[in-house]
Amino acid sequence: MEIQSLQYGTLLQNGRYKIEKVLGSGTFGITYLATTKVKVGGQLGNIEATIKVAIKEFFMEAING
Repeated sequence: MEIQSLQYGTLLQNGRYKIEKVLGSGTFGITYLATTKVKVGGQLGNIEATIKVAIKEFFMEAING
């Protein structure tokens, strides 16, 4: 079974996350670096920032046979 990784620029969850690159892969799946925008509000106002997150794609079918 050949596993295809997600391509750079792929959007997940209706555009919430954008795939940047593959960080690693193995028996259980592929880990990606992605970016997402977050908004934080406080007493001094609101801040919007783009942050980096890791996303893991699990291959449960391959593991469970």
